[in-house]
Amino acid sequence: MPDFDSDLKSFSEIQLPKSIQNMPRCEWCDKPLPKRHVTHVNLQQDPPEHKFCSRLCKEKWCANAGKKK
Repeated sequence: MPDFDSDLKSFSEIQLPKSIQNMPRCEWCDKPLPKRHVTHVNLQQDPPEHKFCSRLCKEKWCANAGKKK
């Protein structure tokens, strides 16, 4: 029977895929984006595309001119 320390070490060496590590997040509340998310496109801004988890987060972001909470 393997000891607990070796099991813990092998568990801690597990690497998450890059798609999970770099998951896109809402620009207002920083939650992970759902499959269906809201996008705001303004070609004059840098970056031109902003992604939000909901319409409410997008409206809050627009009302505060992109300033975070």
